Formats: sequence, structure tokens, C-alpha cells
Amino acid sequence: MNLDSLYFEVKENIDRVRFDELWQGFAPFKFALYDAEKCFFNGSFMKKPATFVANTSVLYEGEYIAIWHVMEPMNPTVLATKIIHEMFHAFQNGRGDTRFPNELEALSKYRYDEVNLSLKYEENKILLDLMEDFNLEAYSDFLAYRSSRREKFPYEFCYEASVEEVEGAAQYVELNALKQLSGELYAKSLERLKKRVLVAEDIFPVRVRCYDVGAILFQVLIDNHLLEFEEHTNVLSADRLLADIQESNVETKLNPGIIEGLNKYRSSTLEMIQKGINEGVLIEEGELEVLGVNFYNARYAEGNIISTYFVWYRKDGQENLRYGDFLIQLDKQNIGSKIFQINI
Repeated sequence: MNLDSLYFEVKENIDRVRFDELWQGFAPFKFALYDAEKCFFNGSFMKKPATFVANTSVLYEGEYIAIWHVMEPMNPTVLATKIIHEMFHAFQNGRGDTRFPNELEALSKYRYDEVNLSLKYEENKILLDLMEDFNLEAYSDFLAYRSSRREKFPYEFCYEASVEEVEGAAQYVELNALKQLSGELYAKSLERLKKRVLVAEDIFPVRVRCYDVGAILFQVLIDNHLLEFEEHTNVLSADRLLADIQESNVETKLNPGIIEGLNKYRSSTLEMIQKGINEGVLIEEGELEVLGVNFYNARYAEGNIISTYFVWYRKDGQENLRYGDFLIQLDKQNIGSKIFQINI
């Protein structure tokens, strides 16, 4: 794949986007495309830095940039909006956004609870209705659900809200960049997003769906002039949305689709772990520090992490980055002890 030609096609699309209409204070950042062998950054080829892992924003030579691992052919217009998504993370990092969640901690600490997720599903339905037809009564119901979940499930709510705000804002920006570049592609993408939110059985892992929910939330808030920007960070505080809302008696009704999906998610995770132990190739053993996994769809159960695409860890003072799918086993102190390369 010709990274240089793809880079310039993507840049041409990015240059067409009116960033000031996407988000207050947002402007383009430098970006890099890379594959397993080479990297094209800021208009020229270079050796891929070790810190270039996955699709994200990284601090490179004193400035935040967006990076994208090109693994398959992509529509340059769509890829441009994905790069803008990562540029927005560069924007967030540069502004000192403190709401990025501790993803490693959340893997083991976040509890998949049927009540919380059933309430969240009802909350999401109201949010979708607000996107189509906003009214204050429904908006109050939406906030009441969030207030109830925040009281009953404080850690889970705060984790979800952090992802919705950090990743949801980036996805909101991505979608509206696509709207500027192609109304047809935008309409199709938005329709797929709305359908995903309403599939109860497919809410797992919860982090993935929070991207969609956050994007819709920002669309509702901005369309209805409800988003207040903080002076220094230009970010939304989820807690401020709920500051004046007293917990109400929202109906707690377990959603059969949520229960079915959660049972499947739990059982499939355990099956993947057992298969990894039985059939995986042990590639590392001993005390090691896990530095990063593919948090987008990582799974956790019983002291085991499943990571697709890569694992990044430190052992004996040496950092190691391996590509593939992996099972990472942790000891009782959540320190890595074994890494298996597996086939998912």
C-alpha cells in the first residue's frame, strides 16, 4: 500500500474541513500513517517510532500528533474523518483534559451489572428520542436516569461518562467532519450508529457503545444550546449536568436483551481465556508490567486480559511491543505473570 499517496489524499480531505465549525478552538494537528514496515509523517517517510501503537494521539518530538495504523484499504474520505477523530484527542491532550479514564484499572474494577445496563439502555432510548425531537420533559427524564445510576453505580457511571465525554466528543467531531465532506456517507454512518445503540444484546464491551452514546449526547447538547464550555479545557462536565437533579424513582426493569447479551459476553470471555491457556503459545513469563493493550475491545475475567492487535509491556527494565492477539495473566497484585499469543 502506498502510504505517501494515501497520506496526500487524506490531507486533501482534511484541508476541506472547517475545523472551527466542529468544536470551539479546534484546529488541525499533524498526523502520520504507518504500517508494519514504514511510516509517512508530515509529508515524508521516516522510521516508525516505537511509541506509534494503534490509532491514537501521541506526544512526538514535543507536540501531540494523530497516528493511524493502515492495515487495509480505506476510503480516503472516511479515513480523513478517523484522523480528525485522533486529532481531537491531540487537542484534548494539549488542553490538559483530565477526564481520560484509567483503562487498565477499569478492566478489572468495572462491574457489568444487569440493573445498571438495563437503566442505561432506557436512558439511551430517551437520548435518541431527544435527538429527533427535543423537549424539556424528556430531557429531565434522561438526567433522572443518569442521576439514579450515578448514585447506585458510582464507579461504573463515572467510567462510562468519562468514555462518553472523551471518546464521544471525538466521535461527534468525526461524524460532523464526515457531514461536511459527504452528506451521503454521514447519513449512512449516523443511521448505523443509532441502530447500534438500540441493540441491547450488543452493548458489550460497554466502552465501545459509549463512543456512540457520547456522540449522540454531544449532538443533542450542542443542537439545543445546552453545552457549556469550561474556560481552560473546553470540555463538558457530566457531573455538572446532574448537579441540580435529585434522584427520582426511575423504574428498574431488567432488560431481557441485556441479560442475554451479558451472559453471552461473560461465557464467551471465559471460553476465549480457556482456549488461550490450552492452545496459546507462551511467549513471556515472570514479573512484568502491562503498559498497554487494545482497550477499545479488551476483555477481562478472573485475573486474565484478552487483547486484540497488540500488547505492550515492560520486563526487566525493557519495553516490548508485540503484535497479534494475546492472553495476559495477572497475579493477585494485578502484576503480569504470563503472556500467551492466541488465535481469536
